[in-house]
Amino acid sequence: MGNVQDFFKKVIIKDDYVKTDGTSALYIYVAINGSKVRIPLKLAWPPNYFDKAAGKLLPRSKDDKDYADLNMMIET
Repeated sequence: MGNVQDFFKKVIIKDDYVKTDGTSALYIYVAINGSKVRIPLKLAWPPNYFDKAAGKLLPRSKDDKDYADLNMMIET
């Protein structure tokens, strides 16, 4: 068959810098065949509501509309 590429993606948060509104920038980390790149999503989220191990946003409240909207944008 054809060539097989090794592909990996994960959402990361740059929590070493927190803006005055309490959020940090979100990035998507992509690795293809050993080449790595960090792409800014131009989105921000509170670091306390981010699961670093899973690379997932966590809801800030039970009916967090922003959480649902951002997750939809990130996953598509």
